[in-house]
Amino acid sequence: MAVNDVQFPAQSNELFGTCSGSEIRIWQTQSHRELLRINVPNKVCNAFVFLPSGEAIVSGWDDGTIRCHLPESGKMAFQIPNANGKGVTALAPTNDCRRMLSGGGDGQVRLWRLGESCELIRTLKEHAGAITSIMVTGSDQECVSSSVDGSCIVWNLETFTRKQIIRANTLFQQVRYRPDEAQLLTVGSDRKVGYWEVFDGQLIREMDISLSGPMNSVDIAPDGNHYISGGSDKQLKLFSYKEGERTHIGHGHSGAINRLKVCPQQQHIVSVSSDGAILIWNYPHAPQ
Repeated sequence: MAVNDVQFPAQSNELFGTCSGSEIRIWQTQSHRELLRINVPNKVCNAFVFLPSGEAIVSGWDDGTIRCHLPESGKMAFQIPNANGKGVTALAPTNDCRRMLSGGGDGQVRLWRLGESCELIRTLKEHAGAITSIMVTGSDQECVSSSVDGSCIVWNLETFTRKQIIRANTLFQQVRYRPDEAQLLTVGSDRKVGYWEVFDGQLIREMDISLSGPMNSVDIAPDGNHYISGGSDKQLKLFSYKEGERTHIGHGHSGAINRLKVCPQQQHIVSVSSDGAILIWNYPHAPQ
């Protein structure tokens, strides 16, 4: 069964989580031992996140519900039914853990206030296709969302307006801020990685990084010096950010890579694929 997402908790290398089908699993990185399993029968988990505080695991499901579980016991803390139309497909918490952004198959981005009674703050309606990823800036004042409609939108989370829009002839699968938050990286169905200026939305650089099939995931190392990509060609590729040169390539997946993640301390990479595989790699540029 396909593994849809992988996440590390904030500032922790020791644990990571994956979601596949009706289950979210938490793993110990070094021993590969399963520590916790959360099951919601007859539903499919599309995406999940650890709150930066570590207090909860929040997940988005194909029935349009956002569910929040406690990380120690796996017990349900709360749920938001009908959070997004056509399923919840992307999630991103704010760094202060007070708000949560969700994206849906209906193309809407929604902002929620987290608490004892979760409430909808605002719905952002500009995308025309399913949301594939959301990322919030460190200040919690801005976020970016990617969609299969060929657009990425930078949103102002104080005025709830669009700051910038990026358009390309592709189905965007993921967008990530560089750590300095001045540039964005995107990947999609056109097999390319795009570098974009946040300020004016201009394309800075575009490179073909796959010979076959769409690119599904990209992640930038916390120091901003390298990034990794994966997709239908089943290969994990590591690039230098400034030069755009491929420095390493990883073979091991027998199915398309759906998502990949560099751990916060740059020790490991975890990649997950459509054939159910979870692979842990040593990060080649790990700090000494």
